[in-house]
Amino acid sequence: MESIPVSQKMKGYNKIFWLGEKKSSQTHVLYKYMNVKSAIEFLKTGYFLLSEPSAWSDPYEKRFYTADYRNIEGFKPHRIYCTCFTQLGSNEAAWRMYGSKDTGIASRTIRFEFQRSALLHALDRGLHSGKVYLGNASYDYTSKQIDGLHLQKSPFYSKHFSNFSLDKFLNLLLIKRKAFGYEQEVRMFFVDENAEAIWHEPELNANHIRFLVFSAETMEQIIKTISVDPICDDMEYDMIKTSIENIFPYSHCIKHGLYKSKPQIVIE
Repeated sequence: MESIPVSQKMKGYNKIFWLGEKKSSQTHVLYKYMNVKSAIEFLKTGYFLLSEPSAWSDPYEKRFYTADYRNIEGFKPHRIYCTCFTQLGSNEAAWRMYGSKDTGIASRTIRFEFQRSALLHALDRGLHSGKVYLGNASYDYTSKQIDGLHLQKSPFYSKHFSNFSLDKFLNLLLIKRKAFGYEQEVRMFFVDENAEAIWHEPELNANHIRFLVFSAETMEQIIKTISVDPICDDMEYDMIKTSIENIFPYSHCIKHGLYKSKPQIVIE
């Protein structure tokens, strides 16, 4: 059975590691979707939010973070924090997924296009302790296969649980159901070696959060473009654009053209 590749330090960085195999189609940018309120708060403060996987809404995604590891000798999972990006420049599902449950402008979504290398260098310089791990989400398994992955009778058990380690723990947190493969998600984990163990908690219902803080100069370097929800009408777009450019005048704020109308065609 194929084994899980160990993490490797990314070339040119001291505290940034890659999980699993790199795909040949890695992009030079990473896209991050936020609702309008979170996006404006990020631009105002430079506070970049990470949350525990226990806060993820999909029970299949947090399944292995909240699991009981008492039978895995010598391993106690530590509290970690995560955020999600995508490599897809145009992802209709993401525009809807990250919007707020509010109505009107508050329900709209903002997409940040981050310069990948600038973002990673900023993280590498700014971390006083701990490490950052990145990896592509894995869409290899169906719901039924994930349901039984933790059982020794599973044909995939040995691959994921023999010689268990932090790398394998984090790789489990990259698993998503096959049906979500269109997302092309990239996950970033912050692991602090001084974090408390979570093995003793029977239920991880608390949503612990952590912030990475970027200076104004760093924000200017890492943000390439800012796009506004394509579903916005002209008035909503103008209000959002004005608010964003008043706070952050370093990057053009544009309305994404996903739903831009096209001229009538003539069938020949």
